[in-house]
Amino acid sequence: MGACLPETVVTNGDLAEKLGVSPEWIEQRTGIRERRHVSGAARQGAAWPSRPAVGR
Repeated sequence: MGACLPETVVTNGDLAEKLGVSPEWIEQRTGIRERRHVSGAARQGAAWPSRPAVGR
């Protein structure tokens, strides 16, 4: 099975600053504390984690 865990972490604090709300406000409504984003280069190769699963 393949997997990919992007290194770039975006916390509720990061988003809250931009949105003018508190980190707690985001968590209460979404249940999410942090999310991860892939860079442009990694996004282009996003299929690589699935290759072992499909035998390629």
